[in-house]
Amino acid sequence: MKQNINGKAFEYTLAIAFYQITKAKIQENSSFEVAKNCYRSLEDLHKYILEKASSEAAMFLQAHDARVTNARSILLQDDGVGIQGDVRDIVIEVPKGQIGISAKYNHATIKHSRLSDKIDFGKEWTDHPCGEKYFKTIQPVFMQLREMRAQNMLFRDIQGKETRIYLPVLTAFEDELKRLCESFRGVFVEKFFRYLLGRHDFYKIMLKTACKRKTVSLQSVNIGGTLEYGSKWKIPERIRVIERKSGSSSTIEVMFEGGWTISFRLHNASSKTEPSLKFDIQFIGIASSVGLHVIDIV
Repeated sequence: MKQNINGKAFEYTLAIAFYQITKAKIQENSSFEVAKNCYRSLEDLHKYILEKASSEAAMFLQAHDARVTNARSILLQDDGVGIQGDVRDIVIEVPKGQIGISAKYNHATIKHSRLSDKIDFGKEWTDHPCGEKYFKTIQPVFMQLREMRAQNMLFRDIQGKETRIYLPVLTAFEDELKRLCESFRGVFVEKFFRYLLGRHDFYKIMLKTACKRKTVSLQSVNIGGTLEYGSKWKIPERIRVIERKSGSSSTIEVMFEGGWTISFRLHNASSKTEPSLKFDIQFIGIASSVGLHVIDIV
């Protein structure tokens, strides 16, 4: 809950920072009101850190993407847009298009995708359906979870959850991912990569306060080449390796060509037992050509 409040407050201070340098109109919708209330609930020192980081990030982008200066409006998007593949938290309207911002507070997760025996991840992510064998393998696990939910069991009380829950689902996911890669090759890999990054180019602004050195980082996610800061990304056409993280029963790592490596960590999204699991998906390796700038804030 605290992480969510801090993240929303960071979205608010970013919107205000861009308003202060552009005077563009902020669209005061329900998302903006929620973010403002989260900001107001924080202590003054914490507010100062968020404001300082947001100001530095906004000034950097203004200096490196000339479109910022001509911004017309600033919108905080509803969380629901992420389901449709739009990972942008803030959309800045400019004369010829949009500038998207993804705000991250003390984490760099790119997606929180769900798995269950009712979700065809292949079809939803890439338009290539999963096979029957995948669903037959995972169904007994999610049936167990439904029974546990009916008993009001907390997830932490499940005995041997690593080998009983995580490992069979992760193994089935890994095997199906390999099958889809072998069956559809570059077409699948490109759709898979695009799903993970979202449908739009954007700047990822990451605030780190959990260590002594507090920083705000700006990364250009420039797949379509619409951003003025950071070179255009080359979408990989091949996956080199899909393998289990050493010593882990809940994480696999997918290594694409070109220096990209993405981690998929399976976890339960709630303290309650639910008949679904979530992935925490993060880049653990990026191409050397990706634009990234780090600013110390205190």
